[in-house]
Amino acid sequence: NTLINKSRVSTYMANVIFGAPVGGSGKSVRPYGSVGIGAIHTMIHSDLGLVEVKNTDLGWNAGAGTMGFFNSHVGLNGDVRYFGDLQNDLKNSTVLTDAGRFGFWRITGGVVIRFGGK
Repeated sequence: NTLINKSRVSTYMANVIFGAPVGGSGKSVRPYGSVGIGAIHTMIHSDLGLVEVKNTDLGWNAGAGTMGFFNSHVGLNGDVRYFGDLQNDLKNSTVLTDAGRFGFWRITGGVVIRFGGK
């Protein structure tokens, strides 16, 4: 048995994205920044019964990224964001009494498909 054998974090955020296109409607690069607020749901489970946390806290995120387009419709996206909670329900755990604010970094990437334009 381990102290923590199952954990999960889900985020539900509304974000404002701000940036400026560099280039035209064809090949272009679009750097951007993003900030948001929403919910962070955490679940931590231990077979030993020492850690049992299941809660949803008010949270925030901030980050930056870029979209690069190969043509008018297809490109790639890269993004890095920090997520943090505005509450700290983990401090009520019997084992995690000294836990600080919960936070983590997330890096994502993907394909971007743009509709409209020329």
